Amino acid sequence: MPNSPYQEQTGLEELLPTDHVISSTQADKVPSLGRLLSQLPRRYFNTIVKPSLARYTADKVDASWSLVWIQLVAWAILDAMLGYW
Repeated sequence: MPNSPYQEQTGLEELLPTDHVISSTQADKVPSLGRLLSQLPRRYFNTIVKPSLARYTADKVDASWSLVWIQLVAWAILDAMLGYW
């Protein structure tokens, strides 16, 4: 539903630059889990050093529960190994 000229725009469209808009062809491409895992350290670093709404919105596209579970299992293994020593 389009906004009337009298309504104030509060959507993310006005906060994001036009180069961050995701086209439908980009949204159809599903990145591999291995590629997403290899990008995690860089994403964590950039999120901590330069937090912004545009960064969180762009990273939301690649978010998945499988990625979360892999990280939780990795932390559990690391915790068990450190607890054993």
